[in-house]
Amino acid sequence: MDGSEALACYRRQSGAIRAVVLDMMMPGMEGLAVLRALQKQDSQLCVIVSSGMQTPEKTAEALAAGAKTFLQKPYTDEQLLETLGRVLGTTPQDTRVQVQGWVGG
Repeated sequence: MDGSEALACYRRQSGAIRAVVLDMMMPGMEGLAVLRALQKQDSQLCVIVSSGMQTPEKTAEALAAGAKTFLQKPYTDEQLLETLGRVLGTTPQDTRVQVQGWVGG
């Protein structure tokens, strides 16, 4: 999924989405631009940025733009659930029950 597709998907389903895991290296639109657009649409949205090649400067820029945290790739399912739980204020077990409708891939 490229950045513009991700934004369109969020617009279509924004009422049902509480958190987004955003790859910082996306085709068509860089991750920071997508993050800024998401935050413009919903400043309360929990965005977790992720990358396998992130620099400390880019991480700081993403956090300053509104990302809740950074998740280093590769990550396990448990690390993802723990991070989602932390930004959503739920336990990993509760988060596991709430995770549905994965979009992208």
